Amino acid sequence: MVSSAACVGNIGPRQRLLRWTFAGIMTVVAGVLMAWLIATDQPRWTRLFVAIPAWFALLNIFQARNQTCVFLAARGKTNFDQGEQAVADSQLDQRLRRQARMIVIQTTLATVLVAAVCFLLPPWD
Repeated sequence: MVSSAACVGNIGPRQRLLRWTFAGIMTVVAGVLMAWLIATDQPRWTRLFVAIPAWFALLNIFQARNQTCVFLAARGKTNFDQGEQAVADSQLDQRLRRQARMIVIQTTLATVLVAAVCFLLPPWD
């Protein structure tokens, strides 16, 4: 059984869709950049630039999955598809801020993993 505390978020369905859409776009950008860097035989260290669009893609994926926007949480706001509103409950605000910190940590760790894989991929022959 899932507790109601596990389902806390600060964004609604349309806001989640926006994040899924942006995540998809950034994933394509990262993939195209990676393919171009390998195909044109660029120096291996330049592959680390893939981390930038990958970070944005991963951030939006984690935000959409957790129904929590880190930027809204940092400002103590919600947006359930009817505009931004202040979080009135201080416990809820603290929980959202904690979730937002975990999202940033997960995003950063996953981005480091993606960057390492990109760096270690062999060149195409």
